[in-house]
Amino acid sequence: MEGDEVEGIFFIVQGSAAFVLPSYLNTKYIDIKSGDQFGLIDIVGSAHTNEFKIDDFYRNKNKLERQFSVLACENMECQIMSLNTLHLMQQEFFEVYRKLFEDSVRILKRALLMKLQAMKQCSTQ
Repeated sequence: MEGDEVEGIFFIVQGSAAFVLPSYLNTKYIDIKSGDQFGLIDIVGSAHTNEFKIDDFYRNKNKLERQFSVLACENMECQIMSLNTLHLMQQEFFEVYRKLFEDSVRILKRALLMKLQAMKQCSTQ
């Protein structure tokens, strides 16, 4: 849920979920499915909000907050990459780490725009 502490990145193995607006009866605005992940843009959003570099996420992990709420649409199975594991990846497998974050700022902007549009649409109904 928005405002919760970020504990890691979730990779959906089976099932589906959606980004939702809790204030608007959990209205869905982004569907996510098996093979997708969520949690990464929460790290990126927290870095921008708190004005630290994304690569400094581990030193600032106490400032990481969920920017989005995600709700399972059906039974699902997820694998979680903890912040500790993500930090280890950053140190030992930097190219893989970099690839994970490759388009994260663009994806964050798109998700925020879709969230704003959904909020506007819900508030006019």
